[in-house]
Amino acid sequence: MHDTKERLSLLWIFALLNYLYADVVALFAICRLAKFIRASPSMGSDGFGGLDGDTHRYDSGVETASI
Repeated sequence: MHDTKERLSLLWIFALLNYLYADVVALFAICRLAKFIRASPSMGSDGFGGLDGDTHRYDSGVETASI
């Protein structure tokens, strides 16, 4: 049978590696989410009012000029 100190040492090493892995995965998820939020277009003042469920974007042929 293994010594109690050896078992506790192995348990601490396993817990440390497990927490380290979870922290790294969480940081990657946060970075990916931040990149997604920066890439998504802003909704504007009407919020979701302009969305009609049609995901295609059609060119109306009207050009807008900046003032």
